[in-house]
Amino acid sequence: MKVLITTIPFGKEDISPLEKLKNQKLVPILNPLGRKMKEQEIIKFAKDCEAIIAGTDPLTKKVIDKLPNLKIISRVGAGLDSVDLKACKKRDIKVTFTPDAPTEAVSELTLGLIFSLLRSIHISNGNLREGKWEKYIGKNLNDVAFGIIGFGRIGKSLHSKLKKIGAKNFLIHDDFEKEKCKDKTIKFTSKNILLKESDLISIHIPLTKKTKGYLGKKELTSMKKNAFLINTARGGIINEKDLLSTLKKGYFSGVALDVFELEPYQGPLIKVERCLLTSHLGPMTSSCRKLMENQAADEICRFFNKKKLKYLAIDEF
Repeated sequence: MKVLITTIPFGKEDISPLEKLKNQKLVPILNPLGRKMKEQEIIKFAKDCEAIIAGTDPLTKKVIDKLPNLKIISRVGAGLDSVDLKACKKRDIKVTFTPDAPTEAVSELTLGLIFSLLRSIHISNGNLREGKWEKYIGKNLNDVAFGIIGFGRIGKSLHSKLKKIGAKNFLIHDDFEKEKCKDKTIKFTSKNILLKESDLISIHIPLTKKTKGYLGKKELTSMKKNAFLINTARGGIINEKDLLSTLKKGYFSGVALDVFELEPYQGPLIKVERCLLTSHLGPMTSSCRKLMENQAADEICRFFNKKKLKYLAIDEF
């Protein structure tokens, strides 16, 4: 039985996920393209496969309908927006993911982006390389009102880290987690109040039909004109055209994006100096990759051994 592995890299930091598959008499097929696959490429390479270990490649209804042998998709990562869950459910194709593994890596990257924005580290670095010696006045953590949109695993982790190193002021919005949260010290607020009163907003919600374009022109222009904005969640949550237009009107002291509507990103935000752009580095730490890849491979092995899956995707995703 063949397993197409679309995500890259895979097995670079730790070969044990590949060994696990081989020990189960499964034949892993590594992505030979060195990049995210397109629909037709997935169809081509997975035509005889019963399983896919996937990155953010488009596993659409079109793709799924062309793969008659496919029985399980195991996502390396927490997001499921790249998988057509309805099409999978119709075919009884199991979909698993690794929701816990990226938490620390993504929250730590977000923390790094926060420091860079607040102290203009990225801008100073660029200027110095061009022979410019300029000083920038930044902000201390305890002077910043942090807005956290989405208080799941990563939002909670970021909040905890910020508190430990001196941040004091938080505005948190997450209607779903608000109902579940038992910590009375956590104060939730409305989306509108968070947008208007936060100095820095960090996004940690999944991309769904409801959250696509979650921050558009109306929301972006309701924020403080000198605010900072970070997205390490998913591209598409922020409307990129509206963001560019808002930046051109003088909004935002800085914006940091690790995710984009279309990746690899080659759009016009590259030319905006106060935009700090990274190539979807959130989960790219050695320990995170090892954990995600092993968990994804373990689920494939469980499935073919007819064992209960640990990280089965549920309908609300």
